[in-house]
Amino acid sequence: MPAYNLEPNPVTRLPSSIKSVFGRFPLAALLALVVLCLALKENYPFSHFPMYSSFTDFTFYVYLTDAEGDPIPTETITYIRTGKIKKIFDSELKTLSKDLDKRKRELTPADKEDAGLLVLRWYYNNAPSASRPRLDALGALELHQVDIVVADGEIVEKPSQRIARLELPPSPPQEG
Repeated sequence: MPAYNLEPNPVTRLPSSIKSVFGRFPLAALLALVVLCLALKENYPFSHFPMYSSFTDFTFYVYLTDAEGDPIPTETITYIRTGKIKKIFDSELKTLSKDLDKRKRELTPADKEDAGLLVLRWYYNNAPSASRPRLDALGALELHQVDIVVADGEIVEKPSQRIARLELPPSPPQEG
């Protein structure tokens, strides 16, 4: 015999006056929700939460290339999306910028090289084993970064910078 939820519906616990108002005027629930949101200062899509209320004037994207500098289809080869690669790289840059007491946009490609190598090693090590021969045939993996800035009200895509290069197959890390 199946178990049934015998708990009353939460709506049935509301006072009858509220149920009758919302029953007679279905838009009253919507109006009540709008008033509640306004009282809480949640004006979607004009949110006061920082992640939605303003946009930075700087961002970037990354991509991988082979030994010849030709872009590689990361997801096709390894099922790992470039968005994931960017998140890992961005996380490393945040740590690096704190350590160097610089803003991320002030970091030079030389500053970013260790973070880039870490990302390339992560990408290679997390690729399915069936993808490794295909990656090894590339000769090398290179991580490139393209900065996008807003300058004078225009969106400007800056030239690509090579951040790091990992020869394939990678040699094991040196101990000591």
